[in-house]
Amino acid sequence: MTATTSTSTTAGTGHRAGAVAAVAAVVAVLAVLVGAVAAPEHRRLGPQTTGDPALAERVRAAAGGHDGYRSLAVAEVTPTSVTTAGLGPADAGAPFEIGSVTKTFTAALFADAVTRGEVRPDDPLERALPELAGTPAGAVTLASLAQHRSGLPPLGATAAAGALATTVNLNPYSSTTTAQLLDDARAAAVDPQQPPTYSNFGVALRGRRSSAPRAPTATRSWSPTGSPVPSA
Repeated sequence: MTATTSTSTTAGTGHRAGAVAAVAAVVAVLAVLVGAVAAPEHRRLGPQTTGDPALAERVRAAAGGHDGYRSLAVAEVTPTSVTTAGLGPADAGAPFEIGSVTKTFTAALFADAVTRGEVRPDDPLERALPELAGTPAGAVTLASLAQHRSGLPPLGATAAAGALATTVNLNPYSSTTTAQLLDDARAAAVDPQQPPTYSNFGVALRGRRSSAPRAPTATRSWSPTGSPVPSA
């Protein structure tokens, strides 16, 4: 009787150990798969070259070991000429996602509007976007949006819901319409005690202000030196 009990206990222990090992193996496989999907993609600049050979060579030398780049498109702008070159699978006409570089455009439009007297830095956002009148977001100033000091969260609710898309190199902002942006702003909390916090949400609202219709209508182009040139 004792021998039978001992044998049963040993068999049960063996089954449990086997089950634990199987679960561990499944977890390990899942971890490898998740890592393959979510891990940063290794990029290396390809050998192809288009455009101006001398400019391409200078850029290739400046890129150093070339790790971290898949392709580069470059324009060298002077007061008298524009020279372009492409490295890797890209040429001067290749489209690139420029991401937060657009924040500099929004900032330039805001500074230009202040210079022309269209807005003041301490104007509340609701003055430009009446849809936000009476809301905490509508009370923040244009200057606070420009300085990331508005107290708004980093992302609006719609973009925050899609933030996991970045783990597979997708754009979490692509599904946010103007209507959703304004709905998110109406519902957003503002924390006056929040330290300066990088806010794509705040910049999107400031950008919406910069694109809102206003009178008189004017367009701006930019000279090679970066100075605004009125064209209308």
